[in-house]
Amino acid sequence: MLEPTFFRSAPLLLAAGVAWIVLARMREGEGALEGRWREHLIVWAFALGALPRIVLRTGVDHYGFYLLPPALVCVAIGMVHLLAHSPGLARSRRALEVGASAVLAGVALGALRVSYRYLTKPVTVVRTARVHSLVNAGGPEAAFIPLLGALPPSTVCAAVPEGAGMIFASGLTPVDDGQMAYLPMVLEEPGAERRILEAWKRTPPGVIVHWTENQSAVFGYDGFGKDYGLALARWISERYTAERESPDGKAELLVPRPRG
Repeated sequence: MLEPTFFRSAPLLLAAGVAWIVLARMREGEGALEGRWREHLIVWAFALGALPRIVLRTGVDHYGFYLLPPALVCVAIGMVHLLAHSPGLARSRRALEVGASAVLAGVALGALRVSYRYLTKPVTVVRTARVHSLVNAGGPEAAFIPLLGALPPSTVCAAVPEGAGMIFASGLTPVDDGQMAYLPMVLEEPGAERRILEAWKRTPPGVIVHWTENQSAVFGYDGFGKDYGLALARWISERYTAERESPDGKAELLVPRPRG
């Protein structure tokens, strides 16, 4: 129930908190909130600024895992410091403190629930000249990084719609197009795909990591080449073919089609 309730109402709560702090400063001067109005304003404004990712339908299991805590902490701060300092609420201070503690306990429990499946699933060690990391045993990283690492470092590699970390870990050369990812917010910029295609035509990738996983739960799009990045995906499909698929079916390695 966290996402459909608090997650969607958080911007309104935080905006109200920012307005409350500003009004308290205007009304009480430098002594507002025991002279700490600047600190409160910075924290609440930061939490508010962290939430525009909601328009991308970011879930708690993705960027929301990092962006939600400031908002939840601000709710606890608001209950203890803002409400408790308001006239007529002195008797309720103990109840507000208990409520704030419950909010923070809920944050801890939610983080544990989201993290548990990642902390308990099977992992494998990936060692390269650049990284030493634990990765999902059946994931693309475990399957592809050793293969990519065996290629000459001069091999140009691309990863769509994202995967710059795999290119770095493998020690290969990224495409010289100025991009680290090919996500909806990047490719929808006017002229973005044209500029990328021009760079790819100048220096075609020798190998491409293609993530085929459905992205609707994260960005609201089905995936690269399905409802965004169509021109770039078409260029790739005309020139590359799948050589290997990861065990979990979430990604594939593409290599140039044979000439002729």
